[in-house]
Amino acid sequence: MSFTAMSSTAMILLIIVGLSLYLAYGIQDGWRRRYRQRRQKQQQQLELYRLRRQGNVLKLWLRHPSGQLLPKAKAGQHLQLFSQDQQGQPLSRAYSLVSDCQQRHYYMLAIKIEAGGKLTPLLAQNLSQGQLLSCSYPKGHFGPAVSLRNLLARLSRQPFKATPLVLVAGGIGITPLLPMINSALRQQRPVTLVYQARQRHDLLQHRKLRRFAAQTQLQYLPVLSQPDGNWPGRHGRITAAELAQLGGKQAEYLICASAEMVLTLEQGLADIGCRKVRHELFSAAHSTQSFAITLGSAQANSLGHSSVLDALLASGVKVPYDCRGGSCGACALRVIEGSCSNVLHSEFSVGADEVLSCCVQATSALQLAFPGEAAEAAADEDNLSPSPSAAMSVIDYRQA
Repeated sequence: MSFTAMSSTAMILLIIVGLSLYLAYGIQDGWRRRYRQRRQKQQQQLELYRLRRQGNVLKLWLRHPSGQLLPKAKAGQHLQLFSQDQQGQPLSRAYSLVSDCQQRHYYMLAIKIEAGGKLTPLLAQNLSQGQLLSCSYPKGHFGPAVSLRNLLARLSRQPFKATPLVLVAGGIGITPLLPMINSALRQQRPVTLVYQARQRHDLLQHRKLRRFAAQTQLQYLPVLSQPDGNWPGRHGRITAAELAQLGGKQAEYLICASAEMVLTLEQGLADIGCRKVRHELFSAAHSTQSFAITLGSAQANSLGHSSVLDALLASGVKVPYDCRGGSCGACALRVIEGSCSNVLHSEFSVGADEVLSCCVQATSALQLAFPGEAAEAAADEDNLSPSPSAAMSVIDYRQA
């Protein structure tokens, strides 16, 4: 056989192998997606075996009631906790995992208690050690990107060649970033944490982070906007220019903070030329625009509400919902006319003409309907109350 024929045969074999691997990956990925979507709607019962309050932050340690290993979690993921209000109406919120995801013996959550919140005051008043809490399995996609460069740097034991990671936290937004620090340090990846808070007591895990910075390659920069006279560190507000100086244009930036802080820093970094920027919001800012929202014969207005769902519920419109965080899909609506913009990241796929009403704000007058049904017929259904699957159970940075 000639060399040319052998080369052609080898090329054909490579193409066949490549297509086979691609097909196998596609099938496996489809299975994984369906499995994750089923898991998103499932709940588990976990035991609250330790409870601690630190100022306005409630720390929960959860484990399996029979001591089994917990389902795997990734840095940046969260749990959906379920409870009921005093009238028996279901409540649920998403809270980030604070614990190191390398171990599977317990989950730790840190919840900021908001005086005007619906769920967190109930948790603070009613939780007790040994109680069983109902929650979702770990879910979410907020975390460092997987890149070939970082993988090669790790395999070659040359971590200095990995893309620098810059984590930016505002207040309780530190919670999903803590496991990412552990993961980055374990991979010997260069990591910087910029932590913006109001006062020293608002810096969660401050002593631990200072100790990490002294013992590892973590670069820790706490910034206080309203420090007392004894604060020796940086004060004021962090800027995009300062972040770019810390990480450079090639760094990966992950921001978890209020909507105002996220949008300001994200736009500033984009103007400088930093392209690898992603964020997680506590909750969306309230809309400052007034647009009519119509669902069947019901009316609402966008002004002063953080999402289309909130506007509809505030007007007494019956819309199904569960997570209010973009992961369950229960609040999906069909857009007949008008436009809206995403204000929260969604994990659930919907149709081309559909939106998750908890994740969008109106940018014009909106006419909506329920998916697959006439709006008038769907609005009269008896099952349009919040999902009864919620019964009780780190970080609503998305404020609860």
